[in-house]
Amino acid sequence: MTTKAIEAGDFGYDAVDGNYLEATSITQNYHNWILDSIHKHIGKNILEVGAGVGLVTEKLSQKYSQRNLYSLEPSKVMYPTLQKKVRQEKLKVKNLFKGTITDNFAKLKKLELNSLIYINVLEHIEDDQTEIKEAYNLLAKNGTLVTFSPAGMWLYSPRDKRTGHYRRYSLEEKVDKLKKVGFDIVEARYFDIFGSLLWWGKFKLLKSDKISQGQSGFYDKRVVPVMRAIEPKWLPFGKNIIVIGKKKKL
Repeated sequence: MTTKAIEAGDFGYDAVDGNYLEATSITQNYHNWILDSIHKHIGKNILEVGAGVGLVTEKLSQKYSQRNLYSLEPSKVMYPTLQKKVRQEKLKVKNLFKGTITDNFAKLKKLELNSLIYINVLEHIEDDQTEIKEAYNLLAKNGTLVTFSPAGMWLYSPRDKRTGHYRRYSLEEKVDKLKKVGFDIVEARYFDIFGSLLWWGKFKLLKSDKISQGQSGFYDKRVVPVMRAIEPKWLPFGKNIIVIGKKKKL
């Protein structure tokens, strides 16, 4: 990444008491839903950008154990936890990189990366346009940039502020930002429409800024399997957006 180092308040980490990481650590079905939704766009050489403490890293390691998976984390707070998790759980990660894309650009470029994955990351970066440009430059020919981000500024709440979100995206905004640096858009859609209504009620209407493990667990176990089965790919809005760009041939 090209902007300031990401610290404890970022990547979904609760800057006050850490509850967000605890709550999201049990959302197994939700993470599987995300990764299955982007699977067809993932290549052989993969870089997970903003790995945090390894919640998604673990899933990627399981799903892509036969591919070359690398992870990058710029936070001085989170990197040691990520490193420990990868080592202790023997995750299938070829290498961990500490710092930003800019810090590691020369080493990363040699890996001929054809997939960069940003899951709940770009909203934490103030200058996200520069980050997207850097990602474009890093990718190999025909490589894909896979982004999953919070959607809709109408949902921006105390919870977003607590976890360091600069923004929630509209579909048009994210698409325009990828196109601006040269990506062809291969997929762009909203995700989790029911979750957006719950988010609005809890975090926007009631102005809560916390979520419990029980609440996350119930949604993950009871709601996600149903929504995954019935939710169409075209949605007028949603809690998140998936936007995937392909680097043009040079």
